[in-house]
Amino acid sequence: MELIKIDENLENQRVDRFLKKRFVKAPLSFIFKSIRTNKVKLNGKKPKPETILKKGDEIKLFFTAEQLDFTKKEVKKTPKIYGTKFYKENLKVAYEDEDLLVLEKTAGIAVHPGTKNYSGQTLLDIAQAYVKHEGSKQKGESVSLVHRLDKDTSGLVILTKNEYSLRKMNEQVREKKIEKRYLALIKGALKKKNGVIKIGLVRTEGKQRSTKIIASKSEHAKDSVTHYKTVEKYGDFSLMEIKLETGRMHQIRVHFATLKHPLVGDKNYGDYKFNHAIKKRYGLKRHFLHAYYLEFPHPRTGKKLSLKAELSADLRFFLKNI
Repeated sequence: MELIKIDENLENQRVDRFLKKRFVKAPLSFIFKSIRTNKVKLNGKKPKPETILKKGDEIKLFFTAEQLDFTKKEVKKTPKIYGTKFYKENLKVAYEDEDLLVLEKTAGIAVHPGTKNYSGQTLLDIAQAYVKHEGSKQKGESVSLVHRLDKDTSGLVILTKNEYSLRKMNEQVREKKIEKRYLALIKGALKKKNGVIKIGLVRTEGKQRSTKIIASKSEHAKDSVTHYKTVEKYGDFSLMEIKLETGRMHQIRVHFATLKHPLVGDKNYGDYKFNHAIKKRYGLKRHFLHAYYLEFPHPRTGKKLSLKAELSADLRFFLKNI
């Protein structure tokens, strides 16, 4: 058993993120299973992965020598990606200073290791390799994700370089101070060109343990709010600018699918026959969703940062052809 007391350097972060940073190369499945099977205790009780740590909390880790050795082996097995073709093709720095690193994620790569997303092949791996070899001087030891994007969504992702900026950015997430805007192409057109979608969402387990989000009016549903406006119509399609008030998993995709106007190319929530025809005719291999804009106060100076990323090449090509 290992006892860890939470101080000001460790507070204000989620339990799962705390464990992920402690066991950097362990897959998320290992982290979640450890919590689920009582290998992790917070103040004597089994915590939820999203529980926020506070100063004075005590975490107890009940790992066997073999399990700890497993995490060490994961570190040794992690491939070196700096300078590789994967690294060069997917490294796109949108902003950087001593506290922050904002990258533009390529569609098709995951933000962090997990089930079917291997170490050495994620955005987090790229970021860690970058700050170690090329990045400007940092005020800390590691790079941490502030938020995530789906694997097939492209666009801007914020990472922090030290515990101070991570705590401050996590506070901004909770206080909804980070403005996120997306561009999405949907099937058809909504009656109202501008509007607000308010639909509760519930997380369920789909086939092969995959996560599925469904619209629900049950008491367990989480409030989810999406603001949208129509940018342009392209025949059977509508290009939408979307601003999130809440940041639920798959929120944009489920909201528009529920309104019978799913995102073009969405494999999980879209129109299968329609998407198959689109892929065959235009070659679009993923859903049309791009995180193009971020606005938030700098965690150290408070100065407002506004960042943009133009549509990725595959989405620009698709719009040109339709």
